[in-house]
Amino acid sequence: MTKNTIILNRLFTQTVFFDMISASNNATYGTVIQRFVNNPEDKNNGTLISEVYRFMSKAYRNEYFYQNTLLNKLLLGKHSINTTTALTQVPIRRSKADFILINGKAVVYEIKTELDTLERLDT
Repeated sequence: MTKNTIILNRLFTQTVFFDMISASNNATYGTVIQRFVNNPEDKNNGTLISEVYRFMSKAYRNEYFYQNTLLNKLLLGKHSINTTTALTQVPIRRSKADFILINGKAVVYEIKTELDTLERLDT
């Protein structure tokens, strides 16, 4: 993990997207686009975000990338959005469940990426 890529951990957050909706800009978003998108001037936000996500899929698969992949493959690909609930970052005691699917039963996913250690896995 380099200093250059750490900012990607802050991009796909509520704060950034709320800023984009309310103020039409956000410093984190602007920095990420500058660093990871070639020739961004004539591209819309959807295209810019897609290009950043494509970069992440190849070079920086953080926890958000895996949560989104689980959502797309399991909730949208296998289950129905009408009968299944997906939750992220749910507090359980002193830990957080990274991803939970509830559809008659609850399945909890603990995401460990190549960027993580197994240090806190037992808890």
